[in-house]
Amino acid sequence: MFETPYVIRNFKKLINYKDIASDNSLIDEAKRLKICQNTSVRFDSNSYFKNDLHKIIVKKKNAYVFKDIENKIIERALLKNIKKTYKIKVKSRESIVSVLISLLKENCPYSIHRFDIIKFYESFNVEEIKKYFLRERNISGQSIGILDQLFKEFSRVGALGLPRGLASSSILSEVIMQDFDTKISRLVGVYYYARFVDDIIIVATPEVHRKTLETFFSSNLPPGLKFHKNGEKRYFKSIGKTKDHSGENIKDRSAFDYLGYNFVPFHYENENDGFLELHRRSVNVDLAESKIQKIKKRIMASFFAFFKKDGKSKFFKKKLLENRIKYLTSNYYLFDPSS
Repeated sequence: MFETPYVIRNFKKLINYKDIASDNSLIDEAKRLKICQNTSVRFDSNSYFKNDLHKIIVKKKNAYVFKDIENKIIERALLKNIKKTYKIKVKSRESIVSVLISLLKENCPYSIHRFDIIKFYESFNVEEIKKYFLRERNISGQSIGILDQLFKEFSRVGALGLPRGLASSSILSEVIMQDFDTKISRLVGVYYYARFVDDIIIVATPEVHRKTLETFFSSNLPPGLKFHKNGEKRYFKSIGKTKDHSGENIKDRSAFDYLGYNFVPFHYENENDGFLELHRRSVNVDLAESKIQKIKKRIMASFFAFFKKDGKSKFFKKKLLENRIKYLTSNYYLFDPSS
């Protein structure tokens, strides 16, 4: 195995723009060096992570963050090695939706299956994760030691499973789900499998039955994880072969929601691919109703904040309202300061 060493020169590379934006003193290179030296001392003395994990509330759920930048750097160094070793590449919403649309346009018959895992992060068994890394031995003893310290801190704050809010929870869950993802994607009859955190979509041949997948999920999901067996977060539909003529543009019961979008594959062709002159299935894609309602609520909240008497200047509140509306109602690009 080859890992990036846990030393000062590598710690320096892990201080990102987001850190500098939240603490202007980090613009000074000498200050960044001092922090990395402190990080190295903490690492060598095995005194990192201890009593630094703090609870916050995000979307009415418990989440946790490290306060000290030294602990954040050590966590990032660990995750960099894990991502490199296990070749972790998280699919983006955009890439999943793009591929899904392309597949839904195929003329052949297929079945669509959507699953959702209950309380994804909270349901992971931390002891089983620890056993997994000890059994695999793909990362160094140093990295396993960092993981052990991390899990002890999870236990100290009483966090369930993998705590929300931490980058480590996202990466560790992806590592543990790798085997499951591979098995599902290799099942006979599965055209396409994608998972975005806890939300799963499968496009398969009509011969792949819902019960077959449910049985497979039950026996192959990592310990502690279960999927919703009914409700809005479950979907199954068998889509037949397209007709040769357009027919009427009538919305049928094939509609389903996934990742904030509503997909409606129709039973007729009306699209030419423009390259091979092949006709493709008509598929309508729009925002999901739940997403629309969420945007409406945020627009209303923006106006309520504007009219609220809170002592802030009219100019500031007007500019803030304009920015909020622009963000909520248009394709407003956000740049990731860490990259």
